[in-house]
Amino acid sequence: MSRSIVATKEEIAEFLPEATGSSAAGVPLASVVRFMATKHVLLLHAGGDSKRVPWANPMGKAFLPVPYLAGDNPDGPVPLLFDHILAVSASARQAFKNQGGIFIMTGDVLPCFDASNLLLPDDAACIVTAPTTLDVASNHGVVVASKDGTEGQNCSLCLVDNLLQKPTVSELVEGQAILDDGRALLDTGIIALSLYEDLVAAWVPTRHEWLRDRPFGKELIAALGRHKMFSFCSYDFSFLHFGTSAEVLDHLAGSYSGLVGRRHMCSVPETTACDIAATTVILCSKISAGVSIGEDSLVYDSSLSGRVRIGSQSIVVGVNIHELHRDSPQIIRSSTCFTLPDRHCLWEVPLVNSMGRVMVYCGLHDNPKVAMNRDGTFCGKPWKNVLEGLKIQDTDIWDTSNLDKCLWNARLFPIMSPPEMLSVGLWLMGSSGRDPDGKVSRMWRQSRRVSLEELHRSIDYHQLCVDSAKHQADLAAAVARSCMTYGLLGRNLFQLCEDMLGNDSSSVEVCKELLTFFPSHGDQYSGVLPPSRGYQVKMDLLRASGDVSAASMVEEKVWASVASETASAIKYGSKESSSSATTSSNGNLRPKKAVVELPVRVDFVGGWSDTPPWSLERPGCVLNMAISLEGRLPVGATTEATEDHHGVLIEDDADRKVYIDDLSSISCPFKEDDPFRLVKSALIVTGILGHEMLSTSGLKIRTWANVPRGSGLGTSSILAAAVVKCLFQLMEDDGGDDNVARAVLVVEQIMGTGGGWQDQIGGLYPGIKCTQSFPGQPLRLQVVPLLASPQLIQELEQRLLVVFTGQVRLAHRVLEKVVTRYLRRDSLLISSIRRLAELARAGREALMNGEVDELGGIMLEAWGLHQELDPFCSNRLAMVRGGSRRSNTVKTASGTSTSSAENSALEPGAEKSDAYSTNMTQAMGAGRYFGVDIHAIQDYCLECKDIEHCREEVRDFDAFDLRLRLPAVISKLYKLASHNGGITYIHCTAGLGRAPAVALAYMFWILGYNLNEGHQLLQSKRPSFPKLEAIKLATADILTGLSKNCITLKWKNSSCSSVEISGLDIGWGQKIPLAYDEEKKAWFLERELPEGRYEYKYVVDGNWVCNEHEMKTKPNADGHVNNYIQVARDGTSDEEKAMRERLTGPDPDLTKEERLMIKEYLEQYTEQ
Repeated sequence: MSRSIVATKEEIAEFLPEATGSSAAGVPLASVVRFMATKHVLLLHAGGDSKRVPWANPMGKAFLPVPYLAGDNPDGPVPLLFDHILAVSASARQAFKNQGGIFIMTGDVLPCFDASNLLLPDDAACIVTAPTTLDVASNHGVVVASKDGTEGQNCSLCLVDNLLQKPTVSELVEGQAILDDGRALLDTGIIALSLYEDLVAAWVPTRHEWLRDRPFGKELIAALGRHKMFSFCSYDFSFLHFGTSAEVLDHLAGSYSGLVGRRHMCSVPETTACDIAATTVILCSKISAGVSIGEDSLVYDSSLSGRVRIGSQSIVVGVNIHELHRDSPQIIRSSTCFTLPDRHCLWEVPLVNSMGRVMVYCGLHDNPKVAMNRDGTFCGKPWKNVLEGLKIQDTDIWDTSNLDKCLWNARLFPIMSPPEMLSVGLWLMGSSGRDPDGKVSRMWRQSRRVSLEELHRSIDYHQLCVDSAKHQADLAAAVARSCMTYGLLGRNLFQLCEDMLGNDSSSVEVCKELLTFFPSHGDQYSGVLPPSRGYQVKMDLLRASGDVSAASMVEEKVWASVASETASAIKYGSKESSSSATTSSNGNLRPKKAVVELPVRVDFVGGWSDTPPWSLERPGCVLNMAISLEGRLPVGATTEATEDHHGVLIEDDADRKVYIDDLSSISCPFKEDDPFRLVKSALIVTGILGHEMLSTSGLKIRTWANVPRGSGLGTSSILAAAVVKCLFQLMEDDGGDDNVARAVLVVEQIMGTGGGWQDQIGGLYPGIKCTQSFPGQPLRLQVVPLLASPQLIQELEQRLLVVFTGQVRLAHRVLEKVVTRYLRRDSLLISSIRRLAELARAGREALMNGEVDELGGIMLEAWGLHQELDPFCSNRLAMVRGGSRRSNTVKTASGTSTSSAENSALEPGAEKSDAYSTNMTQAMGAGRYFGVDIHAIQDYCLECKDIEHCREEVRDFDAFDLRLRLPAVISKLYKLASHNGGITYIHCTAGLGRAPAVALAYMFWILGYNLNEGHQLLQSKRPSFPKLEAIKLATADILTGLSKNCITLKWKNSSCSSVEISGLDIGWGQKIPLAYDEEKKAWFLERELPEGRYEYKYVVDGNWVCNEHEMKTKPNADGHVNNYIQVARDGTSDEEKAMRERLTGPDPDLTKEERLMIKEYLEQYTEQ
């Protein structure tokens, strides 16, 4: 079992005080503490007794193969227990905020819970618990938590009052450990090392008396005793314990068996050449013809050949069994077949000092530490039967000094040649008839033998790792050779190269060898191997071989091939040229003018399955809908044949224009910053540049898109569709929606942006439609309109809201990354896109049946799949639980700006407290404060005529409001500075807080300063007090989004008449009343808060007090102590967590790309 504990950096520093002395490495302890105090440390301890899984001792139980979800990456390494533990613990990092700390877990338990919700109070520790039944609780550790605390939807946080170890039911009752539902809080593990038990006891006052008699107990109490421990109870917690060999097999065959990859990175012959049960798990192993393996067995990191039989429910690890040679001793050659009986374990390890290798075996249920006189067993048999059957004495395997004669200290295992060890193993495991003349027995007696205890002191761990790495690299190389020689390049060669390159330099030679298998001509693969896939494989092999320059050249061919394949799929069977288009008798284009206006689209589900090269090779399906904005069609284009000029004149709605008289200059590739590359690409694709009539007429093209750039409504593709449709109409060519949609695919490939067909389909076809694409030449699109009932339309109008948050989609080169993963045949990506297409069909059925709730669930699953494809695909600013978006909206009433914090301060039906501070309100409004007359300043600016006065309101003394308002303020400042230039003077009431913060944020976001460097420069010019945390959080909000979560605060006291809270997100000048629950005899406040840390205090009958059962801050400079709560977000990706931690850390800085993202965001920011 495991105990999961979180400790803050303060506790680390106090547990290892800055005293004289050094660590074992000679580093001063103080330096070690300072280093660790800034890091997030995952500490795994061994957990239960490893003797129960003896075959795992050489690798360590934390590195057991656990092939859950292995099918997501069939060409990658086998997932280990450590990989799963690391994935769980990575989500817990958010609990440390910007501080260091230690997260302690057990190496033989896989905890299954959402660690991203974990809360760590300041200056305290937190132990993870879970409700369990009393029969389980009585055999494990139990935590007694306070009845008061913070309740969440799936978890709670309470102080720990006591710890009980394997309590009886009466002790549970007496210790008040039984919850209201009859369960108890399970400590998520029993710690074998007393240090951990003592450490936890130091944080629980009721355990101090017990701890004083323990080694270092008094010292632990002195160092940690004044701190507190909290219980974080996860209601959905479950765990898998890998404590015995039987448990390992159970977890591979039990309720989670559907997640298990049963064949991973292995070489297995055809079913006609061997007999392997379907339920057997074979990982990183080579199985040759003639081998048999029974049901529910595990074979890992092994090579088996010849006549080898492995029984059912058996485990084979690190074993190499080859054909028995004719020159082996007669006693060995007579053993024509090696059989490992049912429910047995077999493993092989190298020994130090060139002692060779030793093969070890035991029964699946043998407990090596159970003594002979306590019913201990070997190979499933009592020791008495073993000794009688082998005709040996106990003195042959145990020293007389051994008090406990058990498998752990029995000198059973001989060091011999592999064939001899196999023969002796058959004899020791009790195979009948294996030693009729006693030769095997004599050979065993004369050999040097070791016990498990001696063995594990003599393992050559370095050689063990080298052998395993080489074995796995050889397997990866064999799979790659087979793929290159016989297959269709269907494996992920990029991943296989990664697997090989982890070995040594010889793997580079293997990659070079693989290049020689690459076909020089693609004819033999015509129709089954797209050129883009072939070039991607070649590029990956060149990079793995170290030839970066050649790989870069091939990379260009990859994208050129994708574009060419798209064009071929579109143009096949249609007109190759528009030169034959109908013309008028005077040689001019007709008609003279074409106008096309189109809606934008919203994507319900299915996006990415429409994108080449996926849609060129696999079926795609998208469910989307065309929408107008504010009652108008927002995207459009006009084309007009002119006689006043030759050439092409292009204009857009930003008053940019370009005149091109030399039509031959319109050729790809186009520069990324060319504002007219969309129109130029459309001119090439439609073939109008080759039209003979352009020699006597000119062409004028105008485009517009009344949609914010980066809104995610498919504007670019829909605009391309409008231009293409206009050009086709002008040429009297096939301007049908299907032809236009396919032509836009080629337009986007020529532009270099890629993209699929769903955007233009969404804009060209009205209403809701489910569109499927079928690979072929030509690519076939089937658009099926949904005949929506009036009831469905009414419900969608009531429940579907399209909101532009002001935040653009921030991901760069996302399509390139996704397409590259597809070209590499990334299995996880392929399964995700395939599932998106399935969900589109399911979404269509849900809509047709009027089941809008089901469609919402489908869209939620699709959003999760999009996170796998692109972790930054959604701006969390718009992902608010509970409904409408508020924190990016600024409303104006009576000429005064009201922040979102004020608008959302009270839930519907709640009222402000009568004790609300009107003086503080006036101070926050700053209409006239410190003698500042804002109206006089405005009048003076009007008199000067060359001064533009702009006002953006931020509440004074309120870091939370500053955090929310900074994007709006900096956006306006950035736009004005970019437009007008000149000198900008920033001021607030006193010029000490808000104005310096705005200036510093501008320096950080726009001018390229590191935040701390900018702060130092600002301070050198004028001492001030900008709130750095607000700037850090605002920066992280822009780049990762701003998420909200619901929290519940409770004051348990039925004798008071009123309870209010001040602080939180409303500032110290306001108070919110709590509601009294008569049944629970307590006061409650439920509130939705953005991610971050909030301080607050209770006001009970007019008295300002802290809640002792909730987290508290340290005393500030004035000696004040407040309660606080840390609000975390749900479902955050690892990339977003890492970015937020970096940006809110002690020394934040922005990358060039991040600064560009912020500028784009500020350019698009709008307030409503």
